[in-house]
Amino acid sequence: MKLLRRKNINPILAALFLLNLITRSYGIWFQRMAWDEEQFYFGGKGLLRWSYNLFNGHGFSDISSDLISIYGVAGKYLAAVGLALHELSLSLFGYGAAYDGFVLMRFFSSLIPSIISVFLLYKLAKRISDSAMFHYAVLFLSAFAFRWVETAHYAVPDSLTTMSVIWAILEWYNFKSRQNISVILRLSLAIALALAAKINVGLLLWGLISAFSVYSLIKKVYTCRHFFFVQIFTMVLTIILYLPYLFYLDLYIEEIRFHLFEFPYVIKGHPLIYFIFKPAMGVDWGLLLFALLALGIVVWRIKERFRLWSLPIFWLVVFYLYLSLSKGAIARWEIPLIPVLILFGGYFAYLIQLKIRQKTLKTLAFSLALVVMSLRPAYHILQFDLGLVYEDSVWVELSNDLKSMDCKENRFTDFEILMYTLDDFLKSDKQCALIRDHWYNDLYTNEIPGNYENSGANESFIGRGTLEIRKYIRENWHKVGTFTPKFYTTWTFNPALRYPADLYLCSDCIKN
Repeated sequence: MKLLRRKNINPILAALFLLNLITRSYGIWFQRMAWDEEQFYFGGKGLLRWSYNLFNGHGFSDISSDLISIYGVAGKYLAAVGLALHELSLSLFGYGAAYDGFVLMRFFSSLIPSIISVFLLYKLAKRISDSAMFHYAVLFLSAFAFRWVETAHYAVPDSLTTMSVIWAILEWYNFKSRQNISVILRLSLAIALALAAKINVGLLLWGLISAFSVYSLIKKVYTCRHFFFVQIFTMVLTIILYLPYLFYLDLYIEEIRFHLFEFPYVIKGHPLIYFIFKPAMGVDWGLLLFALLALGIVVWRIKERFRLWSLPIFWLVVFYLYLSLSKGAIARWEIPLIPVLILFGGYFAYLIQLKIRQKTLKTLAFSLALVVMSLRPAYHILQFDLGLVYEDSVWVELSNDLKSMDCKENRFTDFEILMYTLDDFLKSDKQCALIRDHWYNDLYTNEIPGNYENSGANESFIGRGTLEIRKYIRENWHKVGTFTPKFYTTWTFNPALRYPADLYLCSDCIKN
């Protein structure tokens, strides 16, 4: 008698999951710091210190400055796991690179949630359609959704919030079918996890699912008892997850208030701004246009497809309205929408092949649709992944030129917080300048129209005179050379990736 049944593994599905793992994991070991990673690093360290003191009877240490930020505590729990493993490896082996802790932190807080998200999206696609072609399309497009793939490399909350959104939508469909305690707990945990990762995403998700639940309650899909169980469990689980934050609740509320009313966003929120960011809506125009076409088809046949597509459609609309009405705009905020765009893009590819009878043409049309949606993002992901870890000789050349021109101490580099005006710069002793292009504060280099800029807020980040100084240098100083790395992409604002840099020498400093 066989103790274990042999399971048939679909090689295409296995290959597509592996593809997703490769695009998300390659380059994660880069030895630099990305945007906001310090919040997860110090937050994870603070949680470890807090837990150590608690279990050793030393009381609660003050970790408020390390722990409290606008990002919720859930991602910092995962970061703490990675940092704890790093400390364990140091104690066992006695050595390790300075950034090994960051790599392990990224692995647990971003990469693992992103991979789980892909699996959950596949399960959601199976709930919508039985077609294997649709499932293949969704998994293939997931591997090349640029912004989603990009943030799997960093210790930031977006992978976790996206996982929570997909999980909650999937469990809501399960909840409509059966209201047992297991489904109720999973749905509640998914919403609580979103609330504990980024509170704005969690509140919108909780509100939307609650509204759908009330509608289903009116339709007598389930009873009031089941509805209140979900609400109560969500609140209880959220409180449990937020327990360390509750010791510093006043600071957390102040952090939320600051981001709502005072945070200096560089770019204003606007209904069009996420189309202007590169790539458009984080996925590029091919997938975006096909997804919108599929959305139109679904809406046109809404009566027969409402049950399957209603929650993803409303999530797309509600969250996009929130982004449009927000005070500021940050490129990766659209990531929780990307899985829904992938679903619609995959559905469009499925509909194309469904309309063709001839088998060869069917396969050709399906493949061509996927190529159109993924070709450019695939190229930029390749550039991004390689650019993170490739040791480029161009930086050796740049370092040599800086030394030969004595540009180490008297150099202007991208921004000077204390230089408030161009006059301040002209009175300084700066004799050379190193200006990196695709710099996120400089809307001109990112091809973002000036009317989307929060000028006052931008100045608070970089000094009031910085953009004027950069413009003056470009127009009046002598460009010595441009140093372009072999691999890079203009689709990311993250400083972890090295960008082309222009070296300028002031006109009066050029040696004849």
